[in-house]
Amino acid sequence: MYLFKRNVTILATMKNKAIDNKGNLIIIFGLPGSGKSAQSILLEEKMGYKYISWGRITRNIINGKFGSKEDKRIILDNMKDGSLYPDKYVKKNVARVLAKEIKMGNHDFVIDGFPKRTSEAKDCVEIIKELNLNLKCVINIACTEKTIFERIKSRKYCEDCGRFFNNTIKPKNDGICDFDSGKLVRRIDDEPEMVKLRIEEYMNDITPAIQLLTNMSETCFSINGDQDELLIFADIVTKLKSHYKDIFSLFKNVGHTLLPTRYGYFDMYVYQNIINYESHIVLTCGDIMNKRGVPIRIHSSCITGDILHSEKCDCGSQLNKAMSFIQKNGHGMILYLFQEGRGVNIINKVKAYDLQQKGFDTISANEFLGMPAEMRSYAVVKDVLRDFSIKSIRLITNNPDKIYKILDLGINVDNTIELESDHFVFNKEYLKTKVEKMMHFKNLIEEKRQYHLNSPKKYIEVERKYLLKKSEVVLIENRCLEISLPQISYQYEKNQNFDKDGIFEKDDARLRLRTKITNPNSQEKNFEFTYKKRLTIKNGIKKESEIYYNFDSSQSPENLFLIFKIMGLKERDSYERTRKTFSNDEIKLTIDEFPFGYVAEIEGKEEKVKKYENLLSMENFPQYGASCDDLYIELCRKEGKKPKKSILFNDKSMPSLEEYIKTCKK
Repeated sequence: MYLFKRNVTILATMKNKAIDNKGNLIIIFGLPGSGKSAQSILLEEKMGYKYISWGRITRNIINGKFGSKEDKRIILDNMKDGSLYPDKYVKKNVARVLAKEIKMGNHDFVIDGFPKRTSEAKDCVEIIKELNLNLKCVINIACTEKTIFERIKSRKYCEDCGRFFNNTIKPKNDGICDFDSGKLVRRIDDEPEMVKLRIEEYMNDITPAIQLLTNMSETCFSINGDQDELLIFADIVTKLKSHYKDIFSLFKNVGHTLLPTRYGYFDMYVYQNIINYESHIVLTCGDIMNKRGVPIRIHSSCITGDILHSEKCDCGSQLNKAMSFIQKNGHGMILYLFQEGRGVNIINKVKAYDLQQKGFDTISANEFLGMPAEMRSYAVVKDVLRDFSIKSIRLITNNPDKIYKILDLGINVDNTIELESDHFVFNKEYLKTKVEKMMHFKNLIEEKRQYHLNSPKKYIEVERKYLLKKSEVVLIENRCLEISLPQISYQYEKNQNFDKDGIFEKDDARLRLRTKITNPNSQEKNFEFTYKKRLTIKNGIKKESEIYYNFDSSQSPENLFLIFKIMGLKERDSYERTRKTFSNDEIKLTIDEFPFGYVAEIEGKEEKVKKYENLLSMENFPQYGASCDDLYIELCRKEGKKPKKSILFNDKSMPSLEEYIKTCKK
């Protein structure tokens, strides 16, 4: 028995020595701009790993330092239109570089930019076996699109040696490489439209590639890429030293049914932890399988707010608005997590409520009871999204801490959708504490225009319209990505203007019914009933007084038209359009496609309108101060056509806005 144990020990020692003699390989995954290159350089400089970058290999091929003319043609074609590389092409070049470095005495490597798909991951496994490497770690960096475009905007490369510099790894002399004095330039594929294509390419097949390699790696983990890059590196070093391995799925789907609600139908799933049997609810709407940018609300249970309609918090209203938004959007998910009182349970929450009545805020009350202010876990989110093969999300939240924790799970967050909170006498201090101490977005307490408020509202509107060519629409959408102005909706609209004996037209006013359809598969529609009176048009800026009323219904508006008829109101004219809306706390940008062409509009306070006009580089686009139906009439006059009362997409005789733009003075 002693000899057997001794032999086992000797064999284990020999095996460990054999592994120790292998070279080590770290692979970093992440979207373009997520910070892979910066982390690879830091691992090279601080921990001795030789940095191998597919991006650096391609730049060396383009600059004639590596490969042939045929290689250069293949690389340039890929950058230009996303053409696929020949089979095993990337593997061949990466293996050549690694083999060369091993001959030079380097044994530990960090790679980024390869692999990007499952077939390349299989090629990577072959390289590891052929070169006798040990896959030490697989790292996945997750981040928001805002961070991606900010980092890409700041980074530059040396024309000669291909070295990388940014706001963290700065050159000693601005614009000059530290190593060979070469000129620093932007990559040709770092333009916004190319970045969007690269993101799509990366997202298409990356999940199974990561899973294949994590299964054979010693360690693997995800990192929040929205942090400062030095903090990201600190996280990587800490997890490397702890031999962290995140490959386990603890939550399983154990039940499903169809759930009708006041907002529409949801598929309802129950997920349960296989260890402690805790359970959570998942609601889904529409087709979300294998999709990008899925709107998701991660909502922690609140008995007092969600069920008992307490006015001490805003939880119930946020859940309701999220459900309504997802139904109007046509697809999305709500994860309802049973972690009452930010994880402290209902008993301690009631005790904290009692302390709040005595002057404590929501944080100090928890701390007085001997508990942290925040104890929530979001581990179930990763398992649920993996089951639905969701590639990235749009997170419905006002809470930055939740964003960071979701990124820590390796989930890419395209952007956030902020929720408006209901304000009550009893939750004023609660909302203030969330903003001041928990860093929630300020829209919780700021007074601002409520676009979806279901009650009459009157305000003064400032808007500026721009006439666009189809090609210019793409440019503006790219600029929205660069400045982190998120798209919040896309919808079809039909607008009908009503009048009685011309009284509104004479008063330069409109009485309009707007029907909005965000999900063509749903019966639910949003109706906006508006009275608008034009005040001034000056320097392309239109000011209007507006009273509007919003309501949702699955009914046809025919009965409303009958009421209009009894009142003597008749339809004056109508038009169709599709509308993309981009919005933040400061402005709203809409890009409308009419049957005759494209019109953009920036709406908000006058100084904000001018600010975003500059940020979006729209100063030189031709402007039009009047309404879109006025524009249509002018287009018809220019082309000698008689204006029609209905402007419809299926009408092939529409005038051309693009031709009109050619005659405009910018």
